Amino acid sequence: MAARKVWAGVAVLVSVSAAAAPQQADKTSAAAPPVEEVVVTGYRGSLALALEEKREQSGVVDVIKAEDVAKFPDANLAESLQRLPGVVVARDGGEGRSISVRGLGPDYTRVRLNGLEAQTTSNGFEGINRSRGFDFNVFASELFNSLTVRKTPSAETEEGSLGATVDLQTARPFDNAGTQFAFSSKVSYNDLSEKTDPRFALLASDTFFDDTFGVLVSAAYSKSRKISQASHNLNWDRMTENGGWCDPANPAGVCFGQYPVGISYEQLRSTSIYHPRIPRLAQFAVENERLGITSAIQWKPRAGTEVSLDLLYSRHEGLRQENLLTPIGLFRAQSQQGKPETIVREAEVRGNDLVYAVLDNVDLRAENSIFDFNTVFKQAGLTVKQEFNDRWRAQLQLGGSDSDFDEPRETTLQVDRLNTDGFVYDFRDSQTRPRIVWGFDTTDPNNYYYGPAVPGFTGGSTGPEIRLRPQGVENTFRQGALSVEFDLSQVWTLKSGLNVRKYTFDSDSRRMANERNIPALPAGVTVADLVHRFSGFEGFGVPAETATAWVVPDEQAYIDIFDIYGNTGVFALRRDVASARSNIYSVDEKDTAAYIQGDFNTEVFGLPTRGDIGVRFVRTDQDAVGFAEAGVNTQLLQVSRSYDDWLPAANVAFELRDDVLFRLAASRVMTRPPLAQLTPGGAVNVAGGTRTVNQGNPNLDPIEADAFDVGVEWYFAPESVVSLGFFYKDVKTYIATLRTTQPFNTLGIPEAVLAGTGVTPSDDFIFSRPVNSDGGPLRGLEFNLQMPLSFLPGWLQNFGVLGNYTHVSSDITYIVNPALPEGAPGRTAVLPLINLSKESANATLYYSVAGFEARVSAAYRDDYLRIVPGLNGQDADATKGSVYVDASLSYSFGDHYQISLEGQNLGDTYEHLYNDTRAERNEYYRNFGRQYTAGFRYSF
Repeated sequence: MAARKVWAGVAVLVSVSAAAAPQQADKTSAAAPPVEEVVVTGYRGSLALALEEKREQSGVVDVIKAEDVAKFPDANLAESLQRLPGVVVARDGGEGRSISVRGLGPDYTRVRLNGLEAQTTSNGFEGINRSRGFDFNVFASELFNSLTVRKTPSAETEEGSLGATVDLQTARPFDNAGTQFAFSSKVSYNDLSEKTDPRFALLASDTFFDDTFGVLVSAAYSKSRKISQASHNLNWDRMTENGGWCDPANPAGVCFGQYPVGISYEQLRSTSIYHPRIPRLAQFAVENERLGITSAIQWKPRAGTEVSLDLLYSRHEGLRQENLLTPIGLFRAQSQQGKPETIVREAEVRGNDLVYAVLDNVDLRAENSIFDFNTVFKQAGLTVKQEFNDRWRAQLQLGGSDSDFDEPRETTLQVDRLNTDGFVYDFRDSQTRPRIVWGFDTTDPNNYYYGPAVPGFTGGSTGPEIRLRPQGVENTFRQGALSVEFDLSQVWTLKSGLNVRKYTFDSDSRRMANERNIPALPAGVTVADLVHRFSGFEGFGVPAETATAWVVPDEQAYIDIFDIYGNTGVFALRRDVASARSNIYSVDEKDTAAYIQGDFNTEVFGLPTRGDIGVRFVRTDQDAVGFAEAGVNTQLLQVSRSYDDWLPAANVAFELRDDVLFRLAASRVMTRPPLAQLTPGGAVNVAGGTRTVNQGNPNLDPIEADAFDVGVEWYFAPESVVSLGFFYKDVKTYIATLRTTQPFNTLGIPEAVLAGTGVTPSDDFIFSRPVNSDGGPLRGLEFNLQMPLSFLPGWLQNFGVLGNYTHVSSDITYIVNPALPEGAPGRTAVLPLINLSKESANATLYYSVAGFEARVSAAYRDDYLRIVPGLNGQDADATKGSVYVDASLSYSFGDHYQISLEGQNLGDTYEHLYNDTRAERNEYYRNFGRQYTAGFRYSF
């Protein structure tokens, strides 16, 4: 049998037999009878190329290749990655934002762009990313031509990952010699927002001087406008939280002898019964605009020398607007403006939940929040490869990246309504689509007040606010790496290298001095001049009595009347405000690493065997800066420390047969602690007899694990594989929140912080901070199948399938009730790792023939935890499992033209977040609609 491969874009020409894999070609006698040549192109060609690269690796690696230049198979990088075994996606705003690999979340996954570690920050429904997790939604997928997920490390692989190292590679001119050009234009339509948006991509590349010099430029632009509709409770409170219902000390509440229908006084004051904290509907408008540009220059000045310069620029602009009507009185403790004054008229308890209530004296708030943000990412990387002779090789890589996240507008505007009677929430028929009756005309501006004085209220007002909270996050990398290789023999290749990396994380924030100190309305101006009517929730399915329209503050009116962005007077923005300083901190890390590794290719017991074994040493020098604050007293704290790690690794692949590989891998892996937990700063609070300190911990040790893999892969036919792998990670340490009671002068915080508080440094404080805790085992298996159905008769042979299934289990000990003494029942709980879905699966059915391609894919992940412990005695916050279905069709006219049609989220899947794994109380239930895209492409 003979095999040959010819590049044309990423088309692959492979000669194969029906019974042997492609790599058998050089082992087959020249006298073998000739076989038919099969041209494999497009999506099927990209699968074949990716499979070949996976097979040749010594470790456990999965690969995705672009179908053609500037033509990645998905609109979003994270959504492409979810096709791989063990990779699941967390979506935000309807798009894949972050990934988890083998149950380990974004903080445990390293991402490299063009071989250099990178970090990106964006905003979303889960907040601003101040973690080590990578935001994939910053980049357009058309900028990349391959994704590689390395699940088992070698000594030469840079440290920092417990889950995987993900390599994103942009195109280079030497990938495809000669002239390359591609242009694509697409238009997308979202059926919920009913908006139509553009998407463009362009790539031009050429090589010169006998293919010794090449230049490539690519660009991608996209815009999307979506809305989200949600039922939103924002957690559940216990009946006694925030002063509780029917406080006997409050005569305004329902008390002795006035029990409401359907509930007893004991239930009203129960600590084990929960009610929705903020039962409401919410609509979010989400806009995203992306521009990405890459360029690459490659040069071969002489034989054995190759120089590559990669440049990458990306700008992601986002705007999110939230329109809310909120029963704020249900979670406020004020006796005249909160839960204690609320009168319960009717109620029903099911299990431990107050699922229905008719309430009087409820305070309400209409709210408009605007989040206007952008991320600018820039990277430059220089790679020099040199072959000195047949045995010596070296590579030098220098580069850096900057990810600058800026949110100049995080604005919240409010108008209120006090003491509303007849407010009803009803979850009896549906937890996710409740009946909410507000008890008044929600669209009449005269039914709200602006402030600043609260009518009829003599205490300190907690009325409407104006919140201006601009903030930013910057991530900076500067890196250098030198590696050398020497072929000791035909069996062994010795590798060694040195890596130096400097990483800087800066978080900044500004706030108004007092968000409740809002100016009075000018003469002649009324609430009607400040608001506009909002309406929505088409097709959401809420009961007819549930209002889907109300008034919300109008941002432009506030600008015109109050000049809220003038940065003067009450709207002056400051960094020296306690609420701002909690988000002002920085972490600097300098990592110096060296490794030695031996690669081998030999026979063991007559079996062809290849692999690598080595050890990596890394020293981390860390500086963390943050503020410790108690009222007006502030101290800037800085803590420096260093720690060392030895990280051995080994990968072995045995060829049991020409078409069967058996893999073994073992390693020690580490991830540095989450950035937000490393700040030495914190808040010191003295209120009467309550004395608390909440602080970070810059002395946290990295999270380490011993990892083991074993797997078998059977390449039973051309372009085909079936594999089964088992993995085990013994997580040595985790990070939990510990609460202790101890004297202030033992906390390591300057005593000057206490000046003027009336307490002494020897007084006891309740001290909460993150600490290293016991870890636990993580076990899993991965099953993977890929095959064209070429054995079927007739037109059916043009189908192919991809499928994978991953099962992961973990046992992590969390401190869920740190107030209890160590060893006490209920202090800890054994729960799965955060972001871990026990079950996940992906399946794709594709069809390819004569220029026509079609495929449909489904991605499933099981429930997973987001926060442990949850609030108010609930064990955890979690997200329901989901299935997302995507599909695409394309047809090529000749060699240059193609039209396409794509559909995302065809099942209109809703995100469902809930509180407490036992009761599964609804927190969020939201959707983003289906997305349809039609496109045209030209290439040569």
